[in-house]
Amino acid sequence: RTVLVVEDGPDNQNLIAHCVQHAGAAVIVAGNGVECVAAVERNRLAANRIDVILMDMEMPVMDGYAATRALRSAGVQIPIVALTANAMADDHARCLDAGCDAYLAKPFITAQLLQMIHDLARRQTSTRVA
Repeated sequence: RTVLVVEDGPDNQNLIAHCVQHAGAAVIVAGNGVECVAAVERNRLAANRIDVILMDMEMPVMDGYAATRALRSAGVQIPIVALTANAMADDHARCLDAGCDAYLAKPFITAQLLQMIHDLARRQTSTRVA
């Protein structure tokens, strides 16, 4: 599996990447929404395609909401997990409205994040085969 971690904070980038790599997945890191969209474009034709995107929603340059909308507008179907410190019900709805498939509030439990990645990647793989 390949996971794209989109996070502007270096500490969070390293923490999330470490957890995902420790679980056996390859990791690509982007520091904002613009880098995310570019990484997805570069990766579209690669043999080792991105299976899941972990998207911080509050970032400089282009936030996660705009990046998610841009990806969905371009026809990208990769599952996107919104990662946000905002844990109110309307924040959850805003993430889903932008096109995210799932939502996880920070700080999160690592096992919960890894299970979400596993479930979404499996769904993505079965969709590609179908």
